Order: sequence, then C-alpha cells, then structure tokens
Amino acid sequence: MIAVRIMSALADNVSALHLQAATGLLAVVVLLVIMNWFFYKIYWGGWIRAHNRRRKTLLTSGAAGNASHTRLI
Repeated sequence: MIAVRIMSALADNVSALHLQAATGLLAVVVLLVIMNWFFYKIYWGGWIRAHNRRRKTLLTSGAAGNASHTRLI
C-alpha cells in the first residue's frame, strides 16, 4: 500500500515514461547488487574455502615429510 501511494503521488508530478525509466534503473541496480552478493557467496566463497583446505592439506603433508618440495609448490 505504501508503494502504491508513493507511485501515485509521483505520477502526479512526473510523466509515466520517466517514472518507468527510474523504476527500471532502480530494479537493475538492485539486481546487480544481489547478483554480486550471490556470486561472491556461492562461487568465490566455495573456491576460496576449497583452496584453503587444499593448502592446509599440502602444508601438513609437507611438514610431515610425505610430499616433495615440487609438489608443495
């Protein structure tokens, strides 16, 4: 109800085409922010966790003498 009231109040002062353009741009900005958060959370977060686990495993096995220097690099 609040959004409808705001839109009707704006429609009195602004043309419909400009109002549609402004809400469309706002929707694109919100979509980009959400996509950026989702991409970071799912893709980069998992990628970083996997590499940190792999690094810890290699360093642990290297410290125990089970891996060669070349394998650690």
